[in-house]
Amino acid sequence: LPAAQPGPATPAALAPSPLAFFQVNEYKPENLAANTSRLFLGTQVQCAQCHDHPFARWKREEFWSLAAFFSGSSVVAQAQGSAGNDGSTDEADAAQPARAKVVDRSDGKLAISIPDTDLIAEARFLDGGEPTFRPGEDPRLALTRWLTSRDNPYFARAAVNRLWEHFLGRGFVDPVDDLDEANPPSHPELFDEIARQFAYHNYDLKYLIRAIVATQAYQLSSVAAQGGQDDSRLFARMPLRRMTPEQLYDSLVQATGFRDAASQAQANSLQVDDTAQAKLKSLFADQTSRRSDSQTSILQALSLMNGALVSDATDLERSQLLSAVAEMPLMSLADRVETLFLATLSRPPTADEAERMLAFVAQRSDEVGQKRALADVFWALLNSAEFILNH
Repeated sequence: LPAAQPGPATPAALAPSPLAFFQVNEYKPENLAANTSRLFLGTQVQCAQCHDHPFARWKREEFWSLAAFFSGSSVVAQAQGSAGNDGSTDEADAAQPARAKVVDRSDGKLAISIPDTDLIAEARFLDGGEPTFRPGEDPRLALTRWLTSRDNPYFARAAVNRLWEHFLGRGFVDPVDDLDEANPPSHPELFDEIARQFAYHNYDLKYLIRAIVATQAYQLSSVAAQGGQDDSRLFARMPLRRMTPEQLYDSLVQATGFRDAASQAQANSLQVDDTAQAKLKSLFADQTSRRSDSQTSILQALSLMNGALVSDATDLERSQLLSAVAEMPLMSLADRVETLFLATLSRPPTADEAERMLAFVAQRSDEVGQKRALADVFWALLNSAEFILNH
Protein backbone atom coordinates (compact mmCIF):
# COMPACT_ATOMS: atom_id res chain seq x y z
CA LEU A 1 0.00 0.00 0.00
CA PRO A 2 2.66 2.64 0.86
CA ALA A 3 4.29 4.33 -2.12
CA ALA A 4 7.48 2.59 -3.18
CA GLN A 5 10.53 4.77 -3.73
CA PRO A 6 12.61 3.67 -6.73
CA GLY A 7 16.25 2.99 -5.96
CA PRO A 8 18.98 4.84 -7.78
CA ALA A 9 19.79 1.85 -9.97
CA THR A 10 16.17 1.23 -10.98
CA PRO A 11 14.70 3.09 -13.98
CA ALA A 12 11.76 5.16 -12.78
CA ALA A 13 9.50 3.73 -15.48
CA LEU A 14 10.15 0.16 -14.29
CA ALA A 15 10.13 0.74 -10.52
CA PRO A 16 7.21 -0.73 -8.52
CA SER A 17 4.65 1.97 -7.92
CA PRO A 18 1.05 2.16 -6.66
CA LEU A 19 0.28 5.15 -8.88
CA ALA A 20 -1.68 3.03 -11.36
CA PHE A 21 -3.91 1.87 -8.49
CA PHE A 22 -4.53 5.51 -7.51
CA GLN A 23 -5.20 6.54 -11.09
CA VAL A 24 -7.68 3.77 -11.88
CA ASN A 25 -9.52 4.71 -8.67
CA GLU A 26 -9.54 8.40 -9.64
CA TYR A 27 -7.61 9.34 -6.49
CA LYS A 28 -10.89 9.14 -4.56
CA PRO A 29 -10.65 7.84 -0.97
CA GLU A 30 -13.96 6.00 -1.32
CA ASN A 31 -12.83 4.12 -4.44
CA LEU A 32 -9.45 3.32 -2.93
CA ALA A 33 -11.07 2.02 0.25
CA ALA A 34 -13.57 -0.16 -1.61
CA ASN A 35 -10.97 -1.82 -3.82
CA THR A 36 -8.39 -2.18 -1.06
CA SER A 37 -11.00 -4.01 1.02
CA ARG A 38 -11.94 -6.22 -1.91
CA LEU A 39 -8.36 -7.10 -2.84
CA PHE A 40 -6.69 -7.49 0.55
CA LEU A 41 -9.62 -8.38 2.81
CA GLY A 42 -11.92 -10.21 0.40
CA THR A 43 -14.87 -8.11 1.52
CA GLN A 44 -17.35 -6.09 -0.52
CA VAL A 45 -17.97 -2.91 1.43
CA GLN A 46 -18.74 -0.53 -1.45
CA CYS A 47 -22.49 -1.01 -1.05
CA ALA A 48 -22.18 0.77 2.29
CA GLN A 49 -20.83 3.92 0.62
CA CYS A 50 -24.24 5.57 0.30
CA HIS A 51 -26.27 3.60 2.85
CA ASP A 52 -25.96 0.76 5.31
CA HIS A 53 -25.26 -2.48 3.43
CA PRO A 54 -28.62 -4.15 2.71
CA PHE A 55 -27.32 -7.73 3.13
CA ALA A 56 -23.99 -7.62 5.00
CA ARG A 57 -23.29 -6.11 8.40
CA TRP A 58 -21.31 -3.12 7.10
CA LYS A 59 -22.58 0.32 8.03
CA ARG A 60 -22.07 3.52 6.09
CA GLU A 61 -19.95 5.06 8.82
CA GLU A 62 -17.67 1.99 8.82
CA PHE A 63 -17.07 2.40 5.09
CA TRP A 64 -16.12 6.06 5.40
CA SER A 65 -13.95 5.33 8.43
CA LEU A 66 -11.91 3.06 6.17
CA ALA A 67 -11.87 5.68 3.41
CA ALA A 68 -10.43 8.20 5.88
CA PHE A 69 -7.07 6.39 5.78
CA PHE A 70 -6.71 7.34 2.12
CA SER A 71 -7.96 10.90 2.55
CA GLY A 72 -4.76 11.63 4.47
CA SER A 73 -2.48 10.19 1.79
CA SER A 74 -0.08 12.67 0.22
CA VAL A 75 -0.88 11.23 -3.22
CA VAL A 76 -4.60 11.91 -2.78
CA ALA A 77 -3.91 15.33 -1.30
CA GLN A 78 -1.78 16.34 -4.28
CA ALA A 79 -4.40 15.09 -6.74
CA GLN A 80 -7.20 16.93 -4.96
CA GLY A 81 -5.07 20.06 -4.77
CA SER A 82 -4.45 19.94 -8.50
CA ALA A 83 -8.15 19.44 -9.14
CA GLY A 84 -8.93 22.44 -7.01
CA ASN A 85 -6.58 24.69 -8.99
CA ASP A 86 -7.79 23.91 -12.48
CA GLY A 87 -9.71 27.13 -12.97
CA SER A 88 -13.14 25.61 -12.41
CA THR A 89 -15.89 27.87 -11.16
CA ASP A 90 -18.07 27.49 -8.12
CA GLU A 91 -21.05 26.91 -10.43
CA ALA A 92 -19.21 24.05 -12.16
CA ASP A 93 -18.21 22.56 -8.82
CA ALA A 94 -21.81 22.74 -7.65
CA ALA A 95 -22.89 20.65 -10.64
CA GLN A 96 -20.60 17.80 -9.59
CA PRO A 97 -21.54 15.07 -7.11
CA ALA A 98 -20.64 15.84 -3.52
CA ARG A 99 -17.14 14.66 -2.63
CA ALA A 100 -15.68 13.64 0.69
CA LYS A 101 -13.27 16.11 2.22
CA VAL A 102 -10.46 15.75 4.72
CA VAL A 103 -11.40 17.21 8.06
CA ASP A 104 -8.76 19.07 10.06
CA ARG A 105 -8.93 17.92 13.65
CA SER A 106 -7.33 19.74 16.52
CA ASP A 107 -6.78 16.43 18.30
CA GLY A 108 -4.63 15.15 15.41
CA LYS A 109 -7.01 12.34 14.47
CA LEU A 110 -7.70 11.63 10.81
CA ALA A 111 -11.28 12.13 9.70
CA ILE A 112 -13.34 12.59 6.56
CA SER A 113 -16.71 14.13 5.87
CA ILE A 114 -19.47 11.86 4.59
CA PRO A 115 -20.90 13.42 1.40
CA ASP A 116 -24.38 14.95 1.54
CA THR A 117 -24.43 14.75 5.33
CA ASP A 118 -23.13 16.67 8.31
CA LEU A 119 -21.47 13.54 9.64
CA ILE A 120 -17.74 13.12 10.21
CA ALA A 121 -16.12 9.67 10.11
CA GLU A 122 -12.88 9.11 12.01
CA ALA A 123 -10.33 6.69 10.60
CA ARG A 124 -11.02 3.24 12.03
CA PHE A 125 -10.33 -0.31 10.99
CA LEU A 126 -13.17 -2.52 9.79
CA ASP A 127 -13.09 -4.44 13.06
CA GLY A 128 -13.76 -1.18 14.90
CA GLY A 129 -10.21 -0.75 16.18
CA GLU A 130 -8.73 2.72 16.49
CA PRO A 131 -5.42 3.29 14.66
CA THR A 132 -2.23 4.64 16.13
CA PHE A 133 -0.54 7.09 13.78
CA ARG A 134 3.16 7.72 14.07
CA PRO A 135 4.40 11.27 13.60
CA GLY A 136 5.16 12.19 10.01
CA GLU A 137 4.16 8.86 8.45
CA ASP A 138 1.62 8.20 5.73
CA PRO A 139 -1.66 7.07 7.37
CA ARG A 140 -1.76 4.08 5.02
CA LEU A 141 1.09 2.56 7.04
CA ALA A 142 -1.17 2.35 10.08
CA LEU A 143 -3.72 0.56 7.89
CA THR A 144 -1.00 -1.76 6.57
CA ARG A 145 0.05 -2.74 10.09
CA TRP A 146 -3.52 -3.69 10.89
CA LEU A 147 -3.96 -5.53 7.58
CA THR A 148 -1.04 -7.84 8.33
CA SER A 149 -1.72 -8.19 12.05
CA ARG A 150 -2.70 -11.60 13.35
CA ASP A 151 -5.63 -9.87 15.02
CA ASN A 152 -7.03 -9.04 11.60
CA PRO A 153 -9.71 -11.67 10.90
CA TYR A 154 -9.84 -11.01 7.15
CA PHE A 155 -6.38 -10.77 5.58
CA ALA A 156 -5.21 -14.37 6.03
CA ARG A 157 -8.53 -15.80 4.83
CA ALA A 158 -8.58 -13.52 1.79
CA ALA A 159 -5.03 -14.53 0.77
CA VAL A 160 -5.67 -18.25 1.33
CA ASN A 161 -8.89 -18.11 -0.65
CA ARG A 162 -7.19 -16.39 -3.61
CA LEU A 163 -4.24 -18.79 -3.68
CA TRP A 164 -6.53 -21.81 -3.36
CA GLU A 165 -8.60 -20.51 -6.28
CA HIS A 166 -5.43 -19.90 -8.30
CA PHE A 167 -4.22 -23.48 -7.91
CA LEU A 168 -7.49 -25.41 -7.82
CA GLY A 169 -9.75 -23.31 -10.05
CA ARG A 170 -12.18 -22.34 -7.29
CA GLY A 171 -11.82 -20.85 -3.83
CA PHE A 172 -13.30 -22.11 -0.59
CA VAL A 173 -15.52 -19.05 -1.01
CA ASP A 174 -16.72 -18.11 -4.47
CA PRO A 175 -16.35 -15.40 -5.69
CA VAL A 176 -12.96 -14.94 -4.06
CA ASP A 177 -13.62 -11.31 -3.09
CA ASP A 178 -16.92 -11.94 -1.31
CA LEU A 179 -16.05 -13.40 2.09
CA ASP A 180 -19.28 -12.83 3.95
CA GLU A 181 -21.44 -14.63 6.47
CA ALA A 182 -24.12 -14.98 3.80
CA ASN A 183 -21.59 -16.73 1.51
CA PRO A 184 -20.08 -19.51 3.67
CA PRO A 185 -17.01 -21.52 2.60
CA SER A 186 -17.39 -25.00 1.15
CA HIS A 187 -14.91 -26.51 3.66
CA PRO A 188 -14.97 -24.20 6.71
CA GLU A 189 -12.74 -26.27 9.00
CA LEU A 190 -10.01 -26.68 6.39
CA PHE A 191 -10.29 -23.02 5.37
CA ASP A 192 -9.90 -21.84 8.95
CA GLU A 193 -6.93 -24.13 9.63
CA ILE A 194 -4.97 -23.08 6.53
CA ALA A 195 -5.64 -19.40 7.28
CA ARG A 196 -4.51 -19.91 10.89
CA GLN A 197 -1.30 -21.62 9.78
CA PHE A 198 -0.65 -18.93 7.17
CA ALA A 199 -0.88 -16.23 9.84
CA TYR A 200 1.23 -18.33 12.25
CA HIS A 201 3.96 -18.53 9.59
CA ASN A 202 4.01 -14.74 9.28
CA TYR A 203 2.10 -14.68 6.00
CA ASP A 204 4.84 -16.58 4.18
CA LEU A 205 3.46 -17.03 0.65
CA LYS A 206 6.04 -19.71 -0.15
CA TYR A 207 4.83 -21.71 2.85
CA LEU A 208 1.21 -21.29 1.71
CA ILE A 209 2.01 -22.40 -1.84
CA ARG A 210 3.92 -25.46 -0.57
CA ALA A 211 1.01 -26.36 1.69
CA ILE A 212 -1.54 -26.11 -1.11
CA VAL A 213 0.41 -28.02 -3.76
CA ALA A 214 1.22 -30.77 -1.24
CA THR A 215 -2.47 -31.52 -0.73
CA GLN A 216 -4.07 -34.57 -2.28
CA ALA A 217 -6.73 -32.31 -3.81
CA TYR A 218 -4.12 -30.43 -5.86
CA GLN A 219 -2.42 -33.63 -7.02
CA LEU A 220 -5.60 -35.22 -8.37
CA SER A 221 -6.02 -35.83 -12.08
CA SER A 222 -8.54 -33.87 -14.12
CA VAL A 223 -9.98 -37.18 -15.38
CA ALA A 224 -13.18 -38.16 -13.61
CA ALA A 225 -12.73 -41.65 -12.16
CA GLN A 226 -16.31 -42.01 -10.92
CA GLY A 227 -19.61 -40.23 -10.79
CA GLY A 228 -20.15 -37.23 -8.57
CA GLN A 229 -16.80 -35.60 -9.33
CA ASP A 230 -18.14 -32.84 -11.54
CA ASP A 231 -19.11 -30.49 -8.69
CA SER A 232 -16.11 -28.14 -8.43
CA ARG A 233 -17.03 -27.27 -4.83
CA LEU A 234 -16.01 -30.79 -3.74
CA PHE A 235 -12.45 -30.59 -5.15
CA ALA A 236 -12.82 -34.26 -6.08
CA ARG A 237 -10.73 -33.82 -9.22
CA MET A 238 -8.60 -31.10 -10.78
CA PRO A 239 -10.73 -28.90 -13.03
CA LEU A 240 -9.55 -28.00 -16.49
CA ARG A 241 -8.36 -24.40 -16.37
CA ARG A 242 -7.48 -21.84 -18.98
CA MET A 243 -3.89 -20.67 -18.72
CA THR A 244 -3.33 -17.00 -18.03
CA PRO A 245 -2.21 -14.94 -21.05
CA GLU A 246 1.31 -14.82 -19.61
CA GLN A 247 1.38 -18.60 -19.10
CA LEU A 248 0.12 -19.23 -22.62
CA TYR A 249 2.70 -16.90 -24.15
CA ASP A 250 5.52 -18.42 -22.12
CA SER A 251 4.37 -21.91 -23.10
CA LEU A 252 4.42 -20.97 -26.77
CA VAL A 253 7.88 -19.46 -26.40
CA GLN A 254 9.14 -22.55 -24.58
CA ALA A 255 7.67 -24.94 -27.12
CA THR A 256 8.63 -23.07 -30.27
CA GLY A 257 11.79 -21.16 -29.34
CA PHE A 258 10.13 -17.92 -30.48
CA ARG A 259 11.93 -14.67 -29.65
CA ASP A 260 10.60 -11.14 -30.10
CA ALA A 261 13.69 -9.20 -29.05
CA ALA A 262 13.31 -6.21 -31.37
CA SER A 263 9.72 -5.47 -30.41
CA GLN A 264 10.47 -6.04 -26.73
CA ALA A 265 13.28 -3.48 -26.88
CA GLN A 266 10.81 -1.03 -28.43
CA ALA A 267 8.31 -1.67 -25.64
CA ASN A 268 11.00 -1.09 -23.02
CA SER A 269 11.82 2.28 -24.55
CA LEU A 270 8.31 3.44 -23.56
CA GLN A 271 6.94 3.39 -27.08
CA VAL A 272 3.78 1.59 -28.12
CA ASP A 273 3.89 -2.00 -26.91
CA ASP A 274 3.30 -4.00 -30.09
CA THR A 275 5.12 -7.11 -28.92
CA ALA A 276 3.70 -10.53 -29.65
CA GLN A 277 3.13 -10.98 -25.95
CA ALA A 278 1.10 -7.76 -25.70
CA LYS A 279 -1.05 -8.74 -28.67
CA LEU A 280 -1.70 -12.19 -27.22
CA LYS A 281 -2.51 -10.76 -23.77
CA SER A 282 -5.01 -8.33 -25.30
CA LEU A 283 -6.95 -11.27 -26.75
CA PHE A 284 -6.76 -13.63 -23.77
CA ALA A 285 -6.98 -11.17 -20.86
CA ASP A 286 -10.59 -12.01 -20.08
CA GLN A 287 -11.38 -11.30 -16.42
CA THR A 288 -15.14 -11.74 -16.74
CA SER A 289 -15.26 -15.54 -16.57
CA ARG A 290 -13.65 -18.05 -14.25
CA ARG A 291 -10.52 -19.86 -15.44
CA SER A 292 -12.25 -23.21 -15.13
CA ASP A 293 -14.48 -22.11 -18.00
CA SER A 294 -12.28 -23.50 -20.76
CA GLN A 295 -14.19 -22.09 -23.71
CA THR A 296 -12.20 -19.83 -26.04
CA SER A 297 -13.64 -17.01 -28.12
CA ILE A 298 -13.53 -16.95 -31.91
CA LEU A 299 -10.78 -14.31 -31.89
CA GLN A 300 -8.71 -16.35 -29.43
CA ALA A 301 -9.07 -19.51 -31.50
CA LEU A 302 -8.20 -17.68 -34.70
CA SER A 303 -5.12 -16.12 -33.10
CA LEU A 304 -3.82 -19.59 -32.23
CA MET A 305 -4.70 -21.08 -35.60
CA ASN A 306 -3.62 -18.25 -37.87
CA GLY A 307 -1.83 -15.68 -35.72
CA ALA A 308 1.67 -14.50 -36.53
CA LEU A 309 3.26 -16.22 -33.54
CA VAL A 310 1.95 -19.72 -34.35
CA SER A 311 2.37 -19.17 -38.07
CA ASP A 312 6.04 -18.34 -37.64
CA ALA A 313 6.49 -21.24 -35.23
CA THR A 314 5.13 -23.72 -37.78
CA ASP A 315 6.90 -22.26 -40.80
CA LEU A 316 9.77 -24.43 -42.01
CA GLU A 317 11.88 -21.41 -42.94
CA ARG A 318 11.24 -19.22 -39.88
CA SER A 319 10.87 -21.76 -37.05
CA GLN A 320 14.16 -22.76 -35.43
CA LEU A 321 12.67 -25.74 -33.61
CA LEU A 322 10.70 -27.11 -36.53
CA SER A 323 13.54 -26.68 -39.01
CA ALA A 324 15.93 -28.39 -36.58
CA VAL A 325 13.57 -31.34 -36.14
CA ALA A 326 12.93 -31.64 -39.87
CA GLU A 327 16.61 -31.36 -40.85
CA MET A 328 18.23 -33.34 -38.05
CA PRO A 329 20.16 -36.23 -39.61
CA LEU A 330 19.82 -39.84 -38.47
CA MET A 331 16.36 -39.22 -36.97
CA SER A 332 13.54 -41.50 -37.97
CA LEU A 333 10.03 -40.16 -38.61
CA ALA A 334 8.98 -41.65 -35.28
CA ASP A 335 11.78 -39.73 -33.53
CA ARG A 336 10.76 -36.48 -35.21
CA VAL A 337 7.12 -36.89 -34.19
CA GLU A 338 8.11 -37.78 -30.63
CA THR A 339 10.36 -34.70 -30.42
CA LEU A 340 7.43 -32.46 -31.39
CA PHE A 341 5.27 -34.09 -28.70
CA LEU A 342 7.96 -33.60 -26.08
CA ALA A 343 8.42 -29.96 -27.09
CA THR A 344 4.72 -29.11 -26.86
CA LEU A 345 3.07 -31.55 -24.44
CA SER A 346 6.15 -32.65 -22.45
CA ARG A 347 5.33 -36.30 -23.07
CA PRO A 348 5.84 -38.89 -25.81
CA PRO A 349 2.84 -39.78 -27.97
CA THR A 350 0.65 -42.70 -27.01
CA ALA A 351 0.73 -45.74 -29.25
CA ASP A 352 -2.47 -44.63 -30.98
CA GLU A 353 -1.24 -41.06 -31.43
CA ALA A 354 2.10 -42.23 -32.81
CA GLU A 355 0.39 -44.56 -35.26
CA ARG A 356 -1.94 -41.87 -36.58
CA MET A 357 0.73 -39.15 -36.78
CA LEU A 358 3.26 -41.41 -38.50
CA ALA A 359 0.64 -42.54 -41.00
CA PHE A 360 -0.17 -38.90 -41.75
CA VAL A 361 3.49 -37.96 -42.31
CA ALA A 362 4.49 -41.17 -44.13
CA GLN A 363 1.73 -40.82 -46.71
CA ARG A 364 3.79 -38.02 -48.26
CA SER A 365 6.17 -39.69 -50.68
CA ASP A 366 8.72 -36.89 -51.01
CA GLU A 367 10.98 -35.30 -48.36
CA VAL A 368 9.51 -31.81 -48.76
CA GLY A 369 6.01 -33.17 -48.32
CA GLN A 370 6.99 -34.99 -45.13
CA LYS A 371 8.52 -31.82 -43.71
CA ARG A 372 5.30 -29.94 -44.39
CA ALA A 373 3.37 -32.78 -42.74
CA LEU A 374 5.58 -32.41 -39.65
CA ALA A 375 4.70 -28.69 -39.63
CA ASP A 376 1.01 -29.67 -39.67
CA VAL A 377 1.58 -32.04 -36.75
CA PHE A 378 3.32 -29.27 -34.83
CA TRP A 379 0.44 -26.87 -35.60
CA ALA A 380 -2.13 -29.42 -34.40
CA LEU A 381 -0.26 -29.96 -31.12
CA LEU A 382 0.03 -26.21 -30.45
CA ASN A 383 -3.73 -25.85 -30.99
CA SER A 384 -4.70 -28.88 -28.92
CA ALA A 385 -6.71 -28.54 -25.72
CA GLU A 386 -3.93 -30.33 -23.86
CA PHE A 387 -1.49 -27.57 -24.77
CA ILE A 388 -3.65 -24.53 -24.00
CA LEU A 389 -5.26 -25.83 -20.78
CA ASN A 390 -3.92 -26.66 -17.34
CA HIS A 391 -5.16 -30.14 -16.46
